Amino acid sequence: MRNRVVKQDGSSSAADEAQRSARVQKKEAAPSRWWLKRGLLALFVIFIVAPFSLRKLPELIQHLVYVHRIRLPFFVDLSHPADLSLNHTINMYLTSEEDISLGVWLTVPESQWKEAQGKDLAWYQNSLSDGSPVFIYLHGNTGTRAATHRVGVTKVLSRLGYHVLAPDYRGFGDSTGEPTEAGLTTDALYLYNWVKARSGNSLVVIWGHSLGTGVATNTAVKLLEQGLVFDGVMLEGTFNSARQTISGHPFTWYYWKFPGLGYFLPEPWAENKVVFPTEENLKKMRSPILFLHSEDDHLVPIRFAQQLYEVAASAQNAERVKLATFDGSLGYLHNGLYRDPHLPDIIKVSLLTASLIVFNNDWTAVNHVIPTQPIRRACDGLSVKRLRHMRTRASLKIASVIQPGRRWDSPTKLTSPNLSAHFLRKIMGSSRWKVAAAAFLVIVASLLPVDADEHEHTYTDKEEVVLWMNTVGPYHNRQETYKYFSLPFCAGSKKTISHYHETLGEALQGVELEFSGLDIKFNVEVMQTTYCEIDLDKAKRDAFVYAIKNHYWYQMYIDDLPIWGIVGEADENGEDHYLWTYKKLEIGFNGNRIVDVNLTSEGKVRLVPNTRIAMSYSVKWKKSDVKFEDRFDKYLDPSFFQHRIHWFSIFNSFMMVIFLVGLVSMILMRTLRKDYARYSKEEEMDDMDRDLGDEYGWKQVHGDVFRPSSHPLIFSSLIGSGCQIFSVSLIVIIVAMVEDLYTERGSMLSTAIFVYAATSPVNGYFGGSLYAKQGGRRWIKQMFIGAFMIPAMVCGTAFFINFIAIYYHASRAIPFGTMVAVCCICFFVILPLNLVGTILGRNLSGQPNFPCRVNAVPRPIPEKKWFMEPAVIVCLGGILPFGSIFIEMYFIFTSFWAYKIYYVYGFMMLVLVILCIVTVCVTIVCTYFLLNAEDYRWQWTSFLSAASTAVYVYMYSFYYYFFKTKMYGLFQTSFYFGYMAVFSTALGIMCGAVGYMGTSAFVRKIYTNVKID
Repeated sequence: MRNRVVKQDGSSSAADEAQRSARVQKKEAAPSRWWLKRGLLALFVIFIVAPFSLRKLPELIQHLVYVHRIRLPFFVDLSHPADLSLNHTINMYLTSEEDISLGVWLTVPESQWKEAQGKDLAWYQNSLSDGSPVFIYLHGNTGTRAATHRVGVTKVLSRLGYHVLAPDYRGFGDSTGEPTEAGLTTDALYLYNWVKARSGNSLVVIWGHSLGTGVATNTAVKLLEQGLVFDGVMLEGTFNSARQTISGHPFTWYYWKFPGLGYFLPEPWAENKVVFPTEENLKKMRSPILFLHSEDDHLVPIRFAQQLYEVAASAQNAERVKLATFDGSLGYLHNGLYRDPHLPDIIKVSLLTASLIVFNNDWTAVNHVIPTQPIRRACDGLSVKRLRHMRTRASLKIASVIQPGRRWDSPTKLTSPNLSAHFLRKIMGSSRWKVAAAAFLVIVASLLPVDADEHEHTYTDKEEVVLWMNTVGPYHNRQETYKYFSLPFCAGSKKTISHYHETLGEALQGVELEFSGLDIKFNVEVMQTTYCEIDLDKAKRDAFVYAIKNHYWYQMYIDDLPIWGIVGEADENGEDHYLWTYKKLEIGFNGNRIVDVNLTSEGKVRLVPNTRIAMSYSVKWKKSDVKFEDRFDKYLDPSFFQHRIHWFSIFNSFMMVIFLVGLVSMILMRTLRKDYARYSKEEEMDDMDRDLGDEYGWKQVHGDVFRPSSHPLIFSSLIGSGCQIFSVSLIVIIVAMVEDLYTERGSMLSTAIFVYAATSPVNGYFGGSLYAKQGGRRWIKQMFIGAFMIPAMVCGTAFFINFIAIYYHASRAIPFGTMVAVCCICFFVILPLNLVGTILGRNLSGQPNFPCRVNAVPRPIPEKKWFMEPAVIVCLGGILPFGSIFIEMYFIFTSFWAYKIYYVYGFMMLVLVILCIVTVCVTIVCTYFLLNAEDYRWQWTSFLSAASTAVYVYMYSFYYYFFKTKMYGLFQTSFYFGYMAVFSTALGIMCGAVGYMGTSAFVRKIYTNVKID
């Protein structure tokens, strides 16, 4: 018998396990009082901390009333209203007071949307005087002018043929300053005067919603003091006064139910001067008023609107004041009135009432000549039948204008018709599913690549062609990019164009498209034309000199085709620096599509401080035979990617696979055959002979080989994540082989994110089933770790690099909104799908159906040769897999870190298959040697021996950085090594999972074919 030195295993004894279990049960049996503690803490905060805070910090009232810091909706660029389907809207900034800039959207009637494309602010302002009514929309608190219901009102009014001015008050959205009641009133007064100065005789109507009704009535009273009145006022969701509304608000009403708590509010209320006395204002107003209110308004009860209607009607007369209520069963609540199909007719009747009042000054003057043109303009699309149905005196008068000589009935109350309860229940019953489906589609749509150009790559003669300026940066640092206009370049005179959609992939990759301002039209040649001039002071010269010294060049896009140009150059001595000032564009077209773009930089001008440099451009169009589908072929480099070295490396790896598979098969089959024969012979021996015999080999550990691995929670999470990464790699490569993803900016990254989110059930299935097989009980914790392991690694690295990018002001700095979007994808897409996969895995394949029974007491592990130790096997296991892919790594690195477009995804698929085969073969051999040495710790060994490939890849990245690139600087270096670490780790996890899965099948197979007592 051979002598053996036994290692003691560190497992807990059965007694320790029993004691630990008893402690856990005792702890669980103890009564928990956490709910009582948290309840008392909540009451303390609500009834003591909050009131005293309002008493001692009265400025909090301002934030409670306006809630202007919460700028909903998130991730919306207010300077691009076309992103919200307002493609006939222009964004502008008006100065209501010194240092107060208001962000405003000006929308023309929907019928003019085609004419509005590409128009500047002057055209929008001039259109106000076309006779169409103009609405000033004053929104409520919380959020910006981009909120869904506010955009909905704008669309309704625009569809009716009206102009709409939608501002954000000071402190809201992208407007500057801090909101106060006086400040908001000043803003509204300024907007009214601004509109009246440009609208001629057009009706100007103010529409206030919620908080905006208080601003609207304040403004109306201020105008009345100046001898002016609004042509019409519409108040949606109005309230008596700010304080009375708060006392009935669903979030604060309970304060007013307790004696004494009201003491804490009057003083800070007065100090902040938040009053909005709507009721008092209505007693003074002389404008036609329409109240709009839903009976199920949960923020402002309808009784307030009814009270205010009575006040306004008594102050004027019932014909000048109307109340339109909306049935509570419709579910419009506080913000949903814009969805009512009858709202347009109600608005038209109210507006026509205002028209008659403005032009006739009195309803009794029925015999006066009515100026029918503004009435007919406002009445466009309103049928006489609907006017008769509304049966108001105003509608009858208007109908008489439309169809003279017709007799109409007497007026009744104006109200919104009811819908049947049965039909409404069907709508409301399915609304949750519709919201959930819409949310999912929004997330998916943000991930999928989309066309970046609204023209869909087809043009007509003289149609606008947009030249986008992307980024500028040093040539040797591809990822160190900045906004084009971060250098003191000047832009062309054309300021407004159609909008641009940015995908999630583009945002993560630092794409920063800005309009060049150059006027380019399809098939219209432009001779050399100066589009702007740069006043070159010392600071601007120094910026250009720094860029030239560091070999800065910039990127532009025309119809999604990239163009590159260099900023300037230095003379041979490096003393004088020159700027290229003339962009010579040559655009090739085939039919109505652009298929080729070339840029030639000319006009070298020496940089001298305190001079003016004229920037010019020219455009030449030429017909081309290149097909639209082949227009990106010029950017590919077949001589690089299809070089003979690339083919030889693939062939070499393929031959190595054949040799390795054959060698492994031959060795293992021969060795296993001998092992089976020896074990069969031992079965025929009696006990004495077996004890005296030479027992060794992998059969001796049959009672421990299927023992759970150490740290099963982490191990199963790694296996699940590796299987998901393999699935993502396979699917993305197949998609890239079928679709040319390189033709769209950010499409590869967007596709990878979408596929990763969609394959989350794969992670949950394999990780959850393995954890269940190994007897794990904390499956929820395992599911969370498995779901967030890879996202946390990627986001953590990106977060660290983002600090450096922000310090450098680089375009690679990921916006906060994009970070939140990625986190939402993790929490609301990846995590639920991972949960589904975990449940399926535990129930379908979570039973430990091992071919051998696991012994209760672990077997001692004998001492062995140094080269059979798991640590040595792990270090050597990754050499062959790395050898099969390192040539392909060079091509992949070059395409990512240099200026090459990787397109040979067939090669990548072949390399992926080769890598998996080599990895499985190597791990099987390593595991066989380990088991033959009677060491049953094969799970982690098989995983780590395959994952060690990543260590060699990361080491190769150091060689590539120092010998194949000329990168420099903190930002580029941290970006390179940070993301190479992420790539290598993901590759290691994938290889480890593939190696473990192959080895697990091998171990099962050999122990299934062995006869065990």
